[in-house]
Amino acid sequence: MIEDYLHYLWKFQLFKSHKFKSVNGEKVAVIHQGTHNKHAGPDFKGAKIEINNIRWHGHVEIHVKSSDWFNHKHQDDPAYNNVVLHVVWKNNQKAITSNGIEIPALELESYADLNHWKKYRNRLPVHSDIPCGYALKSLDPFMLEHLFSRSFLERMEEKTESILISLEHTGGDWIETAWRVLARAFGFSSNGKNFSDLAEGIPWQLIERYKNNYLKLLALLMGQGGFLFNSSVNQVLILNYRAIRKMHGLHPMELKQWNFGKIHPSNFPSRRIVQLAKCLHISGLGPMLEPEKTRISELMKCFTTDLPELRLDVKGLKGSVPDIGQKSAEQIIFNAHLSLAFARGKEQRTPELLIQIVAMAQELGAEDNHVLRKWKAHGVETENITQTQALLWQFNQKCSQKKCLNCLIGSEIFKQQYDL
Repeated sequence: MIEDYLHYLWKFQLFKSHKFKSVNGEKVAVIHQGTHNKHAGPDFKGAKIEINNIRWHGHVEIHVKSSDWFNHKHQDDPAYNNVVLHVVWKNNQKAITSNGIEIPALELESYADLNHWKKYRNRLPVHSDIPCGYALKSLDPFMLEHLFSRSFLERMEEKTESILISLEHTGGDWIETAWRVLARAFGFSSNGKNFSDLAEGIPWQLIERYKNNYLKLLALLMGQGGFLFNSSVNQVLILNYRAIRKMHGLHPMELKQWNFGKIHPSNFPSRRIVQLAKCLHISGLGPMLEPEKTRISELMKCFTTDLPELRLDVKGLKGSVPDIGQKSAEQIIFNAHLSLAFARGKEQRTPELLIQIVAMAQELGAEDNHVLRKWKAHGVETENITQTQALLWQFNQKCSQKKCLNCLIGSEIFKQQYDL
């Protein structure tokens, strides 16, 4: 038995009988099972439970064995003092709150359909990357649309939380935060953290000071990234960086921090730094701070340049660097420009901005990577980046962790195929 399955049974109240009795013989009636809590704290919040005709309002905690209450240290956590029912598969120990109250226990083993459990356990292809893939084509298309919408918003909530943490670290400075978010976006998944470190080591005021001088801006970024400590590098860049470093007391990163392994050359960090320098030189942070006032086609212009090319000879780069490709540019617009605006809309509580940002994201093309090709193999087609981001979030948060019973699609499939 697994706890996720018990959550599933309780959430949908899938039992042979609802004439429950506690392990102490008390009559138990479920008026409302509560709201499934996927964060810290009791598993179902705001439940309404009648025990011997007395109604209790509180939380429900679920475990495979009641002794897990103590294994998880709930007896020491006041957050669990308002648990009114302990739902377990097997009761082997009384659960006690931190203030010494014994919690009534409901043992589910005699109320659940074991055939249902066996079908679930045997049917789920746990070795498949997308366990529900075999059944996706049989689903109502509306269900997939609902999944796209819900999972995309979950993804945006995740990105918002990360950006607001960065905002807190910058003392509430949206400009400094925007700079860090933009830099991270240029690192993509392979070097995102390293680009964040690069941005944290260069205050925005320094970028602002040098952004109109492309040569010095590039020297600053490449030097801070640790790419200019080589005698074969462009000497003009080296001299400019030495002067800037001495003037501002800068501490460069080590070259070994950057990830070059198993990455296409077009995504080498040295190339992305050059493209970042071009973007900053052309537009600064203006489009980042208020992308909702600009069309997507205008935002794309930040990534095309008429700058004279500097020939470079650093790790991962020899010669000039072409402009960033359209698909990569669209990913940066989504991960930086639109995500920052969405976070700002959440922080400032402006729902109209959130709606506008989602609409803008739907103008960006669908992404293509190995995860999305797995979905496509099961017949799931995508048209824009909101849908591909939804599927990526779904894969990382649900499929790869086999949390099928906490998934909109997974739970629907089992409800349809094995309804009690």
